[in-house]
Amino acid sequence: MPTPLEARAIGLGRCAKSTQHTSAADVPFIKAALNCGSKLHPAVVDEDPAHLCKHAATCLSMLSEANKADLPGLEGILQVGILLEERGEKRLAWEVLFGLVKHFSVNSDAAPDVYAHAVARASALSKVGAHVDLESIPVLCFNIRKCFLQALKKRTVCKKSPSARKLFDWLVHVTARLPPEGAHAVTCWCEVRQALQEGGQQVSHIFFDGISAEEQTQLLRLIGHHAKLVRPEAAEFAADVLQILVPQDLRHLQLLKPNEAAVWLKTLTATVDVLINLPTSQPKSLQVLDWTDDYLTTLSTAYPGDEATDSMQRIYLALFRSRLRAMEAFRKANSQIDLSRADIFEAWKKHIVWQFGHLAHQSRGKFSDGEELPSSLQPLFGLCGLLERTEQARAPCDCAPQTLELIRLQLPPGPLSALVALRQLQMHCSMLSGQVAEVAEVAGSASVASFGRLVMFLIADPDFRAAVDSVECFASSGSLLALRALHVQLERYISLLKTTRSWSPTDVGTLRILQAQASAQSLQMDPPDQICLQDTAHYACLALDEWQNYLGLDGTIDRRPMELVRALQPGRAIGHSSVLLRQLFDAAGLLEMLDLHGLSARSWALSLACAVCSYGSKALWWHNRKPCTLPRSACEVCVALLYRLAAACGRAATDHSVHFEANVALEWWEFAEVARAALGEAQSMPVLAQQISALSAMPERTVCSIWQSGGDSGSLGSLPKQMTKCDTTLRGQQDSLMFAEAFWAVAKWSAHWQDIRPGQCAGGSTISAQSAALRSLKLVFHCPKALPLQKPVAEDLLVRWPAVRSGLLQLRILYQVSLLYRHIGESDLAAACAECGLKLMSKKLCGDNRWKLRFLCMQARCSTSRLLNNPKESTVLGKIEELWNDRIKGHPAVALLPKKESMPITVDEEESATMPSELLALWVDASLSCASRRASLLRWLLKVSGTAPESGTLVFLTQLQMENSDGAESMQHVFREVGRYPPNSPKPRPLFQALAVISKAALNNSKKDNGAETTEFLKGSLCAAVLELERCCTALASPALLTDEVRELRSFDTLLLSVFALRGAVFTGDSAAASQSAHLLLDAANVPQRDLMDAPEEQTVSRSRSPRRGHGLVAFARARWQLCKQVVPFCSGASLIFLAELRAKQRRLEKLSDQCALGCLLDHSQLQSSHSVPIEDLCSGNWMSQLTPDMSLAWLQVDWRSQSLQITRSLDAGCGLPAHSKVLSQRVEVPSQLLHSLREDLQSLHELNSKKIRELWQREDKRSEAVRLEFWQSRKSFDGQLGRVAERIQKEVLRSERYLLAPWPQSEATRQRLLDALRAWLNEAEQLAKAANRNLRQQEPDPQHFFLLALLFIDCEHLEVSQLVSILGDLVDGSKSILRRLAYSMRRCRSELQALFKEPPEAPLLLYVDASMAQLPLEACPSLRHRNVVRGLAPNITLAALSSSEPTSTTGFFVIDPAEDCAAMVDVRQLLTSWTDGQAWHGHTGRLPEPARVLEELCKKDIFVYLGHGEKARHLLRQETLQVAGSSEKNSPACQAGLRSILMLLGCSSVKIQNASTFSQDESFGLVSSALLGGAPLVLGAQWDVLGGDLDKLASRLLQRWLKEGKPTRCGGLLAALKTLRPNCLLPNLTGAALVCYGIPV
Repeated sequence: MPTPLEARAIGLGRCAKSTQHTSAADVPFIKAALNCGSKLHPAVVDEDPAHLCKHAATCLSMLSEANKADLPGLEGILQVGILLEERGEKRLAWEVLFGLVKHFSVNSDAAPDVYAHAVARASALSKVGAHVDLESIPVLCFNIRKCFLQALKKRTVCKKSPSARKLFDWLVHVTARLPPEGAHAVTCWCEVRQALQEGGQQVSHIFFDGISAEEQTQLLRLIGHHAKLVRPEAAEFAADVLQILVPQDLRHLQLLKPNEAAVWLKTLTATVDVLINLPTSQPKSLQVLDWTDDYLTTLSTAYPGDEATDSMQRIYLALFRSRLRAMEAFRKANSQIDLSRADIFEAWKKHIVWQFGHLAHQSRGKFSDGEELPSSLQPLFGLCGLLERTEQARAPCDCAPQTLELIRLQLPPGPLSALVALRQLQMHCSMLSGQVAEVAEVAGSASVASFGRLVMFLIADPDFRAAVDSVECFASSGSLLALRALHVQLERYISLLKTTRSWSPTDVGTLRILQAQASAQSLQMDPPDQICLQDTAHYACLALDEWQNYLGLDGTIDRRPMELVRALQPGRAIGHSSVLLRQLFDAAGLLEMLDLHGLSARSWALSLACAVCSYGSKALWWHNRKPCTLPRSACEVCVALLYRLAAACGRAATDHSVHFEANVALEWWEFAEVARAALGEAQSMPVLAQQISALSAMPERTVCSIWQSGGDSGSLGSLPKQMTKCDTTLRGQQDSLMFAEAFWAVAKWSAHWQDIRPGQCAGGSTISAQSAALRSLKLVFHCPKALPLQKPVAEDLLVRWPAVRSGLLQLRILYQVSLLYRHIGESDLAAACAECGLKLMSKKLCGDNRWKLRFLCMQARCSTSRLLNNPKESTVLGKIEELWNDRIKGHPAVALLPKKESMPITVDEEESATMPSELLALWVDASLSCASRRASLLRWLLKVSGTAPESGTLVFLTQLQMENSDGAESMQHVFREVGRYPPNSPKPRPLFQALAVISKAALNNSKKDNGAETTEFLKGSLCAAVLELERCCTALASPALLTDEVRELRSFDTLLLSVFALRGAVFTGDSAAASQSAHLLLDAANVPQRDLMDAPEEQTVSRSRSPRRGHGLVAFARARWQLCKQVVPFCSGASLIFLAELRAKQRRLEKLSDQCALGCLLDHSQLQSSHSVPIEDLCSGNWMSQLTPDMSLAWLQVDWRSQSLQITRSLDAGCGLPAHSKVLSQRVEVPSQLLHSLREDLQSLHELNSKKIRELWQREDKRSEAVRLEFWQSRKSFDGQLGRVAERIQKEVLRSERYLLAPWPQSEATRQRLLDALRAWLNEAEQLAKAANRNLRQQEPDPQHFFLLALLFIDCEHLEVSQLVSILGDLVDGSKSILRRLAYSMRRCRSELQALFKEPPEAPLLLYVDASMAQLPLEACPSLRHRNVVRGLAPNITLAALSSSEPTSTTGFFVIDPAEDCAAMVDVRQLLTSWTDGQAWHGHTGRLPEPARVLEELCKKDIFVYLGHGEKARHLLRQETLQVAGSSEKNSPACQAGLRSILMLLGCSSVKIQNASTFSQDESFGLVSSALLGGAPLVLGAQWDVLGGDLDKLASRLLQRWLKEGKPTRCGGLLAALKTLRPNCLLPNLTGAALVCYGIPV
């Protein structure tokens, strides 16, 4: 029954219900009902819930108006709030409850039970929304904390009062509901941490006692989830909360065992969440990271086992990534600490050395982690976890260093990856530094292997090696100490493994391979480690023995396919086959890189055995020749293994140190082909790459066997069709490296097997090979980032590229590129590639000493000077000797230096000689000059090569035997080898090198008088050789190369063989052989001429009235000129001929995808360009017919062997024969000292000029009139000296034969009048001869001699009478008096003709010059000063430029004064600026544009003008990019045509010859050759430094005369304008003669 007061209240409630209001008189009665402290009766609200809202208003009024300390009825107010919540009035309930909570926050002692209950009920309503203010949550958390602390002191307030655990849960939940980015979360998390801190030890009791693991982890997960979202300011408090709730004492975590997977995972997830959002404070972040690290170490120690490995690895991964974020944040916050990778190792080097010394059992004492570390770096190293925090640091979990290795491999090289590597090393040191039993418990084989990989990674880092090698704590260097520590620990753990029952041979094999790799790297150290590391092959054999025993195989399984098949027939299931297969793949790659090809073949055989054990007997379908039932991916793995095994056997067969038969490789190849047929037409790129690679590794006799058995003579002919259907679904680094390997294999094949079929461009297969090699080089060094592989492990092996395999591919590509560059004559590029290879080995320590030997030999062979007389090169040869004799301990020992005694050469049957071909080539070259060395080397080489030497060895045998004049046997052997191959099949390139050696020896012998027997024997051998070549190499013999006149000369067979050698060199792209053969042919062609000139006078001067047609000097001249037409283009510029074809092919390939480019390289017909000159036209001289008849053509070439200058001129139009169909050639004796003297005089002149300018410019009165006068007087003096040097060039170098460069009239009418005048003079000469009873030798001269007389007639006014008499003596028959009268008569007739034509238009002269002549100021010579001369470099460059379409409108691009220091040069600036009003011209003035932008403009515009410093021009126009320049637009024709612009490089020394050497076969023209190779039609520039003002005026006038308003004028071309303006310069020689043109007439 209700009390009277309650009854009154109920009545008031009913009254309020009917009247909808409560009178003021009733309020005291409601308050009295609340103050009575009893529970409101349900009747108050049963009938009308709205009545309760009036009670809530009354309660709020009481809480706001009454005295807080004396407020009665608190429990009643609480009940009102609860009733409101139950009835859904959450807003009023929150206001009542939160008002009650705020009342208790001031008077918490009034009613603690009601206080706690109110706090709990308010927490349930605290979700921020429409009814809860965000500002109220921190106040609520403060009160929850107070109630929590009160509950800890008194466990229960009343029967239903919330417990302390419940209150803490509410405190966390209320905090977690806040928006994480808000500032209030910081305050609330602070309340949570303060509650735990003030609770003390009681917290652990209420949290862990009697609480299930699920409940514990739910709270931890809630804390962790919110901790990763809050602001960094709140993260510090959240981390403290988690650390308090998860103590280091694991007695409270007995329920959190790893067998409860869900609970274990949730606990670790909470820890990960805290690590995601670290505090902003560096010390606090460090404390959180270290706490997590210690906690995980403790946890892994308490609960070891495989069940926890995955979870622990996941948390370690999160921990290390958090450390990385903290380190990166520290570096950004402390930008003044600029650290590099080298700085990290340098700061920690003593710690590193101590750790390795400890592991190698060579350390002394204890080295503290923080000792000698700079204070500024201690926070960074602490964040990484390198600084110890306890006296006894425990070893981390076994998976910790492996997890850290995963992170390290994903980081780019830099300081952070260095810190991670040091942290991983510290972990391994902690795990491995204990006793053997402790190591067995802590470190597994995977961890030891991870330690081995880390050491190899660090040793391959040059920064690491430089740091640890500078520490002088131990007897050896730090790098060797690290390898020694690795060796000790591997041996220690392998011994431990073999004592346990559960040891696995696969683990032992993996560790043994690491020992082999460490041994190989130790031998590259300086000095090598000889203390504890044994032979590399020894450890590799031990590893393969372990794996072979595990597979249950016996015998020599790598020798014959049948042996392996018989061993695999029973079949055996093995565990972890994918892991073992990957280990065998990696081991095979390592052994292949170390040139241990026999062991590599064995490793691939074991890989195939492992695949068969994994897939079952179905994997032997290729042996049974049955249909393949394996999945396609598994089938591709087996096919790739077969190809790799065939390739390894092929390499082993060519390695004399391994007793491998060549037919083994053939058997594996045949099985691989059978297996590949099961894949059908659509094959994957990895399989095709392995097929090409295997074919390129086959021995020569194996390839010949493939062809003889019915295989494709090209061997790669069917691959282009397969390329169009191959599957290239891979992307990223794997795809790029796979294509790079395929391109390298194509390059290796094409470089060795030369296709000599007709219709190819110069260089043939060599150009295709270098194009493939350069594409491979681009892919391997610019490949995209690797993508994660999603396939199973076994299938990943096809596209897996570990560091060893990629390093080997890089070395192979660099060496192949270097080899081919040297072959085509670009020794500078070849030496640069060899240097890159050595730097790569030094940086990554990949390869071994044999690879280092290859690159050193390449550098030595690329020298442009005489090796044995150059001290620098002698040093290189000394290094090669030391490397081979002492380090590699090769047999036999070599002697390359001339003064060194050579040891007797013997053949050890037990240890057969295996000498790299590069070293053997150097040894042969060094032995040619010493008879005793030569004979000893020849005996040894004959013994080791056997009866069937490879073609490479055959070249060396031929060199040695030909030098001994007993080369008939080698000659016959060479041509037998040539005849062994099918007529149209490719042939080994060394055979053509041997052909060049034979032709050189034959030509040299033809000059000697060796007796009739020797001559007849040699002649018979040569005849047989010529016949064999004509049968087997039809492209060398057809079309007819020599005329009937030449066939009547003596030594015809020798000449014909030499011509074959020249054509073979052109087919194979051998620049040195082509140039050498051309010079020897010209030299041999001049021998009969000397013999005839030494004949008695009565035999020379005939009184007969008829000439001796077809005989004598005239007949020989025609034959020699016919020979000159074929060989002169190759006497200079042979390397540029090949390089032009190479760059053109690169441009065509540039816009193709890798797949299409590879298919085009495999099918040469797809890459034939319309601009390429076929070899037949190039070698026969027919390419000249493609030149326009309105230009003249000539050559100036120096032959340093004969010390002569060859001047050659082609027939111009109007002489009865087509233009350029014949040539004239004369040889002028020029002592080498003369050219050296001229070059030194020019260099001295320019140096004195520059020195004088600097001297005057540094004077204080430099602006005075006196200094100005002195300046110009000195310039005039130097200008005159340069003019005298030019006159000396004409007088002493060109001599009287300069008339061959005489101008030829361009118009037909002028030519006809000239020829009529010449005929009139011939008639007059005939009359003079008859008067003296003499006849002219040639009454009706043939067109060649008629043209020769015409040139003499044109230039006779500029020749002295004595010179004219000497020349006429070779052309007409008469006494000296008659010849003198004829000379005066000719000059008179010429002067009469000159009176009729003042300055007749002349044809421009295209003058081909070699690197020696190009350095001379030829255009300043009096005979060429008034000529339209443009210099040429190579025939195919000229034809490509002439074939380009003429521009319809002139557009231009300019760069003026990019250095902003040529303000006085204003003429060109103003002129070009005035042309920019339209769209045709634009450019940059006063700033240097981007080189890529300029390159793009060069492909689009017609003219490019540069005015500024020459150095800036070379910086702007990079030679390597110019040569392969093409438009970036894929559909643009410019992508293949290359550069379009005429380049006017108006800067000092802009076209100066770079690095030209006297005895070099290279044609190094610098920037100008690069521009022409890129496709530019013409390049104008300065040969030396010039004055800016004079150059500016000359350039401005030149542009105005050549162009009008930016368009060509009708007054003449660029050459004519330049010829006219040169004499008008202030300094006509220093400035005018400096400007020269290269390219084609414009």
